[in-house]
Amino acid sequence: MSNIMASTCLEFYSLGKMDIITRCILLLFGKACIIYFLDLLNQEIMMHSTRGLLDTATILHHLPRNVIGNLMEILKPVIYLNEDIIYKSKTEGECMFFIVSGTVALITFSGKEICHEKDGGYFGEAAIIFPDRKRLETVIALEFYLLFSATNMVELKWEEKYELITRNLAEWLGDEKLKSILKQRDLKLYWGTATTGKPHIGYFTPMSKIADFLKSGAEVTILFADLHAYLDNMKAPWELLELRTQYYEKVIKAMLRSIDVPLEKLKFVKGTDYQLSKEYTLDVYRLSSIVTEHDAKKAGAEVVKQVVNPLLSGLLYPGLQALDEQYLKVDAQFGGIDQRKIFTFSEKYLPLLGYEKCIHLMNPMIPGLAGSKMSSSEEDSKIDLLDNPAAVKKKLKKAFCEPGNINDNGVLSFAKHVIYPLLKEEESFNVYRTAEFGGDISFDTYEDLENAFAKEEIHPGDLKNAVEIYINKLLDPIRKEFETDSKFKNLANKAYPPQKPKIIEELTPARLDIRVGKIIEVSKHSDADSLYVEKIDLGEATGPRTIVSGLVNYVPLEQMKDRMVVVLANLKPANLRGVQSHGMVLCASVDEPMRRVEPLRPPLDSKPGEKVIVDGYEDESPDDVLNPKKKIWEKLQVDLVVNGNGEASWSGNLLLTANGGKLTADSLKNVAIK
Repeated sequence: MSNIMASTCLEFYSLGKMDIITRCILLLFGKACIIYFLDLLNQEIMMHSTRGLLDTATILHHLPRNVIGNLMEILKPVIYLNEDIIYKSKTEGECMFFIVSGTVALITFSGKEICHEKDGGYFGEAAIIFPDRKRLETVIALEFYLLFSATNMVELKWEEKYELITRNLAEWLGDEKLKSILKQRDLKLYWGTATTGKPHIGYFTPMSKIADFLKSGAEVTILFADLHAYLDNMKAPWELLELRTQYYEKVIKAMLRSIDVPLEKLKFVKGTDYQLSKEYTLDVYRLSSIVTEHDAKKAGAEVVKQVVNPLLSGLLYPGLQALDEQYLKVDAQFGGIDQRKIFTFSEKYLPLLGYEKCIHLMNPMIPGLAGSKMSSSEEDSKIDLLDNPAAVKKKLKKAFCEPGNINDNGVLSFAKHVIYPLLKEEESFNVYRTAEFGGDISFDTYEDLENAFAKEEIHPGDLKNAVEIYINKLLDPIRKEFETDSKFKNLANKAYPPQKPKIIEELTPARLDIRVGKIIEVSKHSDADSLYVEKIDLGEATGPRTIVSGLVNYVPLEQMKDRMVVVLANLKPANLRGVQSHGMVLCASVDEPMRRVEPLRPPLDSKPGEKVIVDGYEDESPDDVLNPKKKIWEKLQVDLVVNGNGEASWSGNLLLTANGGKLTADSLKNVAIK
């Protein structure tokens, strides 16, 4: 080994004018500006510096000139600031570094400093010579630091790159363009994350995919979308925006290090570094002049928080995400399948501004522990990155993992989309069991594991125990970094300050979102004789809602079509015999002496979407979604009745439309509303 084990610094090497310019810009404008500066002067820097840098590397002196020429072509500029970790010992690497300016310290895995390297030096060459060997040392930047990295020159075929990029994706748009680019050069793509709630283990899904992209040779940019976090119904308050962005950067980098992703191959960008520029702002206005409210709302339906009275900021969100593709100068955007509508929005509108369509790569959404989408805002659906082993065990124990059920199984999905892609070639997924229950068993492929679970050859408890081991392996380095870094702890507390004690919520009927609706389609449920499946127009831009009602035995089918009804619209969606219902048709109901049910009728002049309020409670706003655990509907429903005049009321107060019209039942009086 050459200078890696040396105890003294290498000879100083100067780049002349280019070195002085680079240093000045670093000092004046910092890291963010130099990223864009390098894009403009990349060729100049290469021409003036790479030949001299390569000449200083004695390890390369005996290589043929054509190999040196190839090496010059793959050199890439990288920026580090004081105390940045360039790479850690015992991690895998596939590139070496040439120092343009700055100083680095080389440290053994035991913490002993070996030496410093300065301008003109190089390090990390073992990764080029022995690609399967892990790093022997940790390297830390001590000064403003500009260098070039050179990756292992074993080039993948374009078909191999294509396979790495697309494996395990749920879908991708722009397949022909993707293949065309890969036949000529490496892909440029970005992944963005809005800096809202704390990242959880679900974030390992895009992290493992980013590892695939890097293996393919792709240039990957990670965008910390701070402005998006604020625009999305102010999920990140303005005063916490910078702190949350810092926390996300710290955590995302820790996650990437825990799965041995080399950070030097990534570019990190903050949204407000360019989204507040004159050019970007002008494009936002240009886009706003051609996008309809319907398209903006539809595009953000799966991503932006949906409320009854949406803020204008939420409608801007999809447009900004589309423009990011242009301003980050990428070929492709990577995201979850829940962003598909934003991606198709981008493909429709960016060409109208004169910009080219991007490729869109979509990851599947991993189910949460309860079976639904894993969410930062739902504590029971996720495992936090800083959860201790006891908390991980407790949450996994409660996770939905029905024997033989491979659908909506968050435990199985985590194995598929995170654990398996990160296994080394010689590794298998191990399930440890006592001899009494069949003994230990290994699975080389996910398909083998899934088939065994589907056949109930693997018990849910054994699967959970196996996944628990792998989760703790991923989280251990992050926990250790958090526990030993007081700045990390302090940042977490500032970015996510303790919540103030919740005020006891007042239970009023204003929390119910009741609206007039029109049934535009109705049919009998294919799997339940007593249920109708209706399409009900509630005047929403997203179109009619699907609602399931148990009215087959009480209202003939022909009387349901085109009927005006009253709908409770903020119930949590429920799966009724395989059909998801997004609301409930309110009815007058009596059980004795014979069960009778009559849907409430709104006034004749009512229109779909018209709000229904309880007289005296018109100044309050309804909940976005009624929390089923708090039984809000059940508690309020007790006082909902049709009075002696056949009029709907709550605790003696009439239910009225915006025009003061009353809701009535056809014939029932003094009965409950359900």
